[in-house]
Amino acid sequence: HGGTIGAASGPDGGSIFSFAVPKEIILPVGIEKTWTHATGQTEAEDLLRVLVRLLAEYTGSQSVTLYLKNDQAVLDPVVVLGHQIPNEEPVPNPIDGLWRGFLAKGQTIVMKDTPQFGSNWQPGKGQTTGHAILSPIGSGDESIGCLVLARPVDGHVYGATNARQTQVLAGVAWTALARLSGHQ
Repeated sequence: HGGTIGAASGPDGGSIFSFAVPKEIILPVGIEKTWTHATGQTEAEDLLRVLVRLLAEYTGSQSVTLYLKNDQAVLDPVVVLGHQIPNEEPVPNPIDGLWRGFLAKGQTIVMKDTPQFGSNWQPGKGQTTGHAILSPIGSGDESIGCLVLARPVDGHVYGATNARQTQVLAGVAWTALARLSGHQ
């Protein structure tokens, strides 16, 4: 979301101005060469920025993190939009235990308890900070990572409709990333 400024007439005359500022996007770890094979680094990063903005806008999420598998069986947070946990950026997560089962199953889940995005973060475990949607990108051997959407706007609570929508958008992400890496 690139930010907007709006102006409208007030109910009693005068003007009403509204401002929507862009959400900060960070790339906490470098994207591996695997994902930039068919394009260059800059093009890959641009695509990832657009992808998280699209996900945020379509799902009404203030925070989107895209994790990709690396060669060491770790999920790297390659692009993050709207992360607001002070002094703690999302960190890589080893693919073990709950993560392995979650990625293999390939089903999007809505979490009532959203864990902190710390080094031992696991789907289904952690400290409560709100609601989140976790969606694998691919499934089983085809899984390449996952999406974590959090902090729904206006106090909204994610539900089954949001999970289905996110599953479809994860498929779009899978296609875009496969093309990015030259696998499609």
